[in-house]
Amino acid sequence: MNRTNAPRKFSSSFSHYRYWLTILSLFSMMLFSLYGCKSSSVEDSSSTDIYSSGVDDSELVISLTDAEGDFLSYTVDVVSLKMLKSNGAEIETLPLTTRLDFAQYVEVTEFLTAATVPSGHYTGAQIVLDFSNAEITVQDENGNAISATAQDSNGDPIGQMTVDISFNGHSDFVIAPGIPAHITLDFDLDASNAVIINGSEATVVVSPVLVADTILEEPKPHRLRGVLGPVNQVKNQFHVFMRPFRHRHHNRFGQLRVHVSDSTSYEIDGQVYTSDSGLAELAQLDRAAPVIVLGVLNFKPRQFEALEVYAGSSVPWGDKDIVSGNVISRSGNTLVVRGATIIRTDGSFAFNDNVSITLDTETTVVKQADVNNSYNIADVSVGQRVTVLGSITDNSRLSMDADHVRMLYTNIGGSVVSASPLAVDLQGIDRRRIVLFDFSGTGVDPANDADADYYEVDSGALSLANLQIGDPVKVRGHVRPFAMAPEDFIAQTIMNADNMRAHLVTGFGDGSLTAITSISESGLQLNLEEAGDAHYMFRAGISTDLLSLSAMPLIAPRESDKGLFVIAQGHSIRVYTTFARYQTALGEALDGNTAVVSVHAHGVYDSDQNQLLAVKINVRLAQ
Repeated sequence: MNRTNAPRKFSSSFSHYRYWLTILSLFSMMLFSLYGCKSSSVEDSSSTDIYSSGVDDSELVISLTDAEGDFLSYTVDVVSLKMLKSNGAEIETLPLTTRLDFAQYVEVTEFLTAATVPSGHYTGAQIVLDFSNAEITVQDENGNAISATAQDSNGDPIGQMTVDISFNGHSDFVIAPGIPAHITLDFDLDASNAVIINGSEATVVVSPVLVADTILEEPKPHRLRGVLGPVNQVKNQFHVFMRPFRHRHHNRFGQLRVHVSDSTSYEIDGQVYTSDSGLAELAQLDRAAPVIVLGVLNFKPRQFEALEVYAGSSVPWGDKDIVSGNVISRSGNTLVVRGATIIRTDGSFAFNDNVSITLDTETTVVKQADVNNSYNIADVSVGQRVTVLGSITDNSRLSMDADHVRMLYTNIGGSVVSASPLAVDLQGIDRRRIVLFDFSGTGVDPANDADADYYEVDSGALSLANLQIGDPVKVRGHVRPFAMAPEDFIAQTIMNADNMRAHLVTGFGDGSLTAITSISESGLQLNLEEAGDAHYMFRAGISTDLLSLSAMPLIAPRESDKGLFVIAQGHSIRVYTTFARYQTALGEALDGNTAVVSVHAHGVYDSDQNQLLAVKINVRLAQ
């Protein structure tokens, strides 16, 4: 198809007053013995074997993750995170106040801290969040970043906020010595925040919903960051002394043992190594060299297994400034990176909308998890997500001279306009509005520059059998090298509508007595006659107006009946891990006089059955 005559895309209009949605799901606390979780200093490197705690103690590893949403940044201070015992004891698990940007953990779960806690019965947890210096950024319909002010439901500014969390409704959680266990805390941002945008100003109304569960299903890849500990080449493992987020020099966050395999790739001081040589190179680094590990958490056997290892100057905390974001335009050897996260060599941290990056012949280029060293600056194109190491040359206009570029996995989302060969009507790239991207120069000539309305994907050997015109689709991979399109994008994975995460959002203003028309073992049936502005289902950046469907989808449980099911009413949060119990409790709560304020559900949408198979449901009731 001639790219200049490609079909035009359709668009959906939204109200200027809308909910900006995000999930911060699985704020996971995984209690398990990770063969070396111990609070210690870097100098205490003798503990390379299994760490044995006291007979009445267990190991607690706390991790953090986020899910896809529209917040560009959501940075607050976590002051305290306590486990509450049935005897009244409070066990602090966070050694220092930690500043977290919850919006940055969409694709991975981040290890936060490791602590030793007493065994016994725990009735809940308690977290203290400080919004005094919060940095919250949203984007408007044109992709412009807007700083938002946080306030409570009364319109007052928020300082510190203490939130109590219970386990599985009203059940105690038992931690037994020597027996692996875990617990998941879920800070549900989409149900906790409503954003009001008025021109160039935005307000976030915060009503926290935090829930707890003792089931960890379908965990994401995990990220561990810190400084290098002992390396054991014989056992194919090494230790990392955890330094979460900005705590470079504090040694109170514990340590984890990391296992490597033939599938592990390495980038050390800007050089890529295979599994054969990477661990040996890692062992040559100075002790306490900065390191980041991406991997998977396995339970049989119980260990953290590395997929990618970055160390030395290849990670923040090295001797270079760091910029991360998406390339929105390229002119010659100058890139503009949008939504950039900037980490300076002195440890300072900032979020900026645009950073100008200058490449030259000395700039090295690598691709995430690819041991091929043949890449160069010509491979970096518009849309590509990057991490750039170099030196900030202009602090006022924020420009950088690049020494090293890492091309990260990039996610594109939209609707199918051609099933085979695959072409997509782009709606977003890594949660950024597509209107921001200037694709000039991406093609072999101007007529072949990438077209967002007909974005061509090289699917390779990946199956396209289940794709249908108009279906939402999400593709993960890398952008074609600059001036080499078509195709525009090289796919590593393609997620079609059959297995794509869906997010259903409904709101009913001050409340509706008729919002839920039926509750049964089959699911929840909604009635949108009294719905406000929120009545959408989101998949891969595509919004479907629920009012446009011939029938409202049934919100149904999965076959396992398991999930996170929440009833929120005022400050009361009740959590259930089976739909059967949730169905009974919700039916009792809806007594004919209690109105439904909102319903949020997450899962996989089955268009043939017109039902959302939910892994999470959150129903907020009027007080």
